[in-house]
Amino acid sequence: MDIYVPVGGAFIGDQWHNLFYQNAGAGNNWLTLKLVGVKSNRDGIGAKVTLRAGDSVIYREVSGGCGFGSTNSLALEIGLKAHTKVDTLEIAWPSGQVDIHRNLSVNQKLVVTEGKSL
Repeated sequence: MDIYVPVGGAFIGDQWHNLFYQNAGAGNNWLTLKLVGVKSNRDGIGAKVTLRAGDSVIYREVSGGCGFGSTNSLALEIGLKAHTKVDTLEIAWPSGQVDIHRNLSVNQKLVVTEGKSL
């Protein structure tokens, strides 16, 4: 993922310049998740995700932001290195519902709706 950071322009004469971080890439696999709450809040904020791929276990949480003047992406971008599939994806929603999805392909963007299978 490339990242553009607009850190300048907060006030006239601001000397900070915007930044662009370009990922040169290494051929690794990835998965992007956009969570949609039904019983939980619409954006899935507070949902805890556990992803298992081979011998790797990856934890993520959807968060609305952290810090002054900043916000987090509501989509979870997860790097998977050389793993070619996701064995299990477990989502613990703020409502208390737990959804488990199995055998997912990598290198895709998924919209995951609370309580529905993929």
